[in-house]
Amino acid sequence: MAVSRRRDGPVLTSDSGVVDEPTDDAVTASFLHTLKVELVHREWYMTRRMAKTSIFKYIETYDNRKRKHSAIGHRIPTVFKKTA
Repeated sequence: MAVSRRRDGPVLTSDSGVVDEPTDDAVTASFLHTLKVELVHREWYMTRRMAKTSIFKYIETYDNRKRKHSAIGHRIPTVFKKTA
């Protein structure tokens, strides 16, 4: 994931750095879409640091601990790690 600058503010983009990995791109694209819909488009960030902090908190407190993910069989990532 990368943050690029635009006239209208920072924008999240997916950049896995791996060529020819369509499944990784699909998972990344799906995650970025969810992140934008559930968090980024609902907030206004005055600084890049505020955006990074908000995104980090979202991922660590909600996305990894409470939200079910279809890529791992509709399980919560922390539960999935314990059973793997």
